[in-house]
Amino acid sequence: MSVMQKCWLTTCSVLAACGSVSSASDGGMGDGAVAEDQPPTISSVAPADAEVGVTADAKIQITFSKAMDQAATQTAFQSADLAGAVVMTWNGAGTVLTIAPNAPLSYATGADPTTVTAKAYSFLVTTAAVDTTGHHLASMFTASFHTRRRIQLQSLAMVGNM
Repeated sequence: MSVMQKCWLTTCSVLAACGSVSSASDGGMGDGAVAEDQPPTISSVAPADAEVGVTADAKIQITFSKAMDQAATQTAFQSADLAGAVVMTWNGAGTVLTIAPNAPLSYATGADPTTVTAKAYSFLVTTAAVDTTGHHLASMFTASFHTRRRIQLQSLAMVGNM
């Protein structure tokens, strides 16, 4: 009996030795892809959730585990902090959504670094986001980040004899 025949006839542990068993995270596909019948998830975001020191020209980039219905997913993106218009673009595979604010992100300003709190930006993607096969996002996703602070140092003027 060949090794291949043994793999077909034996238990999962032998299949694993033959390289045919995949992790649960890829829906049993064995190549890191998500099975068509699995709901999409968000694989990563940039800036990262809870990131501090984000620059004013930053764009938000959301990576999905599967190709997404672009119109539905753009509608599912929400942020009260990104007031005004944004430009949304997709990579060719339909898995990466980039959100570019039309205006620079704000920095918190002040003279005392101990009292100036960095400006927070939050966003969410609701389960109204749908992949190209009609499956809704597995769960609502929320993230936030903080921009840099602009500390305005006051100069000291010296008066008198030196």
